[in-house]
Amino acid sequence: MGKNIAYQNKDITSKIFADNFKEKSLSVYGLDIPKIVKEWISMTQVGRLFAEEKEEAVREVEMKAAQEKREAALKLLKKGMSVDDIADVLTVSTDEVLEIAQNLIM
Repeated sequence: MGKNIAYQNKDITSKIFADNFKEKSLSVYGLDIPKIVKEWISMTQVGRLFAEEKEEAVREVEMKAAQEKREAALKLLKKGMSVDDIADVLTVSTDEVLEIAQNLIM
């Protein structure tokens, strides 16, 4: 009769296994795993969920900031401000401002 391992025990087992290999290289086995992946492996499921939520929140903030810069660039272009000045004010490249300007024309 096979016994199933409780989900929490699998999580604990994974954590113990990861802790044992924390600062060790797996290149002997042909595995070149970067530090980020090692940290991901060592996290519990709850830790992974928190990490995913944090990454998603950061992406959303970055997207919102980029959208706000595009909108500001559009307003400044409509007011006749130069591309170089807009790039300086918004701390973006002139290429980005030119791309926004081209989209404005279309």
